[in-house]
Amino acid sequence: MLKDADMDSWYNLVVTCQRQGIDVMSAARMIAWAMELYETGGISKEQTGGIELTWGNKEAIAVLIRQIGKKEGFGATLAKNVQEAAAELGEGVEEALNLKGMPVGCTDVLSFRGRTMGAIVNPRGGDEYRARYGSFDNLGSGKNTGMTGMAKPDSWEARSAMAIIEKAQEESRKNGLPDTFTQHDITARGSVAALGNRLIIVSDALGQCKWNTLFLNVGLSIEFQAKVLSAGLGIEISVEDLLAKASRISAQERLFAMMNGLTRDDDTLPPPMINRKMAGAWPEDSVTAEEVDKMKEEFYRAMGWHENSGTPKHDTLKVLGVDHLFSEIQ
Repeated sequence: MLKDADMDSWYNLVVTCQRQGIDVMSAARMIAWAMELYETGGISKEQTGGIELTWGNKEAIAVLIRQIGKKEGFGATLAKNVQEAAAELGEGVEEALNLKGMPVGCTDVLSFRGRTMGAIVNPRGGDEYRARYGSFDNLGSGKNTGMTGMAKPDSWEARSAMAIIEKAQEESRKNGLPDTFTQHDITARGSVAALGNRLIIVSDALGQCKWNTLFLNVGLSIEFQAKVLSAGLGIEISVEDLLAKASRISAQERLFAMMNGLTRDDDTLPPPMINRKMAGAWPEDSVTAEEVDKMKEEFYRAMGWHENSGTPKHDTLKVLGVDHLFSEIQ
């Protein structure tokens, strides 16, 4: 929303959000949405309560953040969920870009298929930071593909991710297809996302920032995390133990969400992002609805969930020790 690199204004706006208990990214996305509507004639100055919502208006942004926190004036509208806010502004007003009802964060989820996949299956919506493991973004195959390897190629994470890529290469060769994948190809992205999903859940469960792990290519490996946890608890904890716990957490999250209305159709991108060609160096950024379906079905398979519904299979729940929950979704 800010036109220039005014770090003082940025910092003050972020602190204002934090002091009011407001999610910074959600507030920024909703205000940016309102500014776009204002500049394109979708809403009037009368609807904003007299606030001049021109792009980059720092004073207007500060006023709206305070209004959102107090649910006053036009800020009361922006404090609502995306569907309610759009409906309140009038018929024909498109809701803010969102994933599962949460405004899309301030990242480009179309720049890599790893990011796209993370956004599609994130259980809470909003961004790609659940199934997207950062250091896997550029993993691919073949020379001259724009791919980069991981800084720690001998780590458990790198070996496991590249095993998925290499298996996909082998399958492609068997079928007479090219075995070179770039960061924009959907090949193997569902399986890589399932691996990333488990790794990130481990970080979350241990109460540490994922950026301290190999998510950023230079942090702590899951093997190291298992060793530290083993030393602290006085019992042997393996990588496999941690991943099994992550699978169980993910399955329980999924079941809870589905019991509260989530369906397979919710695992997708906002309609404006489907088939959208991004300006810039990569014309192949565009992703189709068919590609979304293929990637999420592969993710479901890798997680042990049903392809046609995204529901964790009974056998999967049994292995994870939570099969008593299966009856809740029947």
